[in-house]
Amino acid sequence: MAVAQTETQWDEQTDAFISAIDNANKTEKSYDISLRDLLSNPNKYMSMERLESKVELIRKATVKYFAGMSSNFEAEKKELDSLLAQCDSSYSDIDDVITSKAAAARVPYFKPYFVYSNPDSREEILIEKYTEELEFLVGKLSNISNYVADLSGSYKDHKFGSWIFSGEKNYVLTVRAPESILMDMERSRALIESMLDSILQGYNSVQGNAQKS
Repeated sequence: MAVAQTETQWDEQTDAFISAIDNANKTEKSYDISLRDLLSNPNKYMSMERLESKVELIRKATVKYFAGMSSNFEAEKKELDSLLAQCDSSYSDIDDVITSKAAAARVPYFKPYFVYSNPDSREEILIEKYTEELEFLVGKLSNISNYVADLSGSYKDHKFGSWIFSGEKNYVLTVRAPESILMDMERSRALIESMLDSILQGYNSVQGNAQKS
């Protein structure tokens, strides 16, 4: 079983972190293969003995790197925690209003797995946080919609509110998510670990098939 090449599956920020992890390892020597090469060319390693243990060493080095980086941003962490709490509050308040207004307008309100909406034919409404004035807007949008869908994203246990009001014209109401280097680091850490998991799954499948042969 071949593992898909992953070179194009990460963004520039993650690319910089991958380089930094490999550079740190030149001093610490926690693992003996290149993280970048492993992620870019996983099939090259599918026949390597004890790849699982090597990947786990890379995973530990990755977690250690991001933990060390995060410790340098204590002030930013406090600010982010405050902004995330505000996002949670805005999500809860708007969700309550939409639930009420959609029910009054007899419009279905649900949380789908996926909704496609052509970005060229919808109106985007970006807000900083919930205010009482939004209640009137939500009522108006609900009354002209066929359905309302909760498209909200999340970060750890926090909600980033986003809703689509689908009708003759689609309207998307979104609470602006905070920007933070800490969130960038968390996304990159999760992405790297996810790619390592995929490589291990491919490796275990290859080894399992080899034993059956």
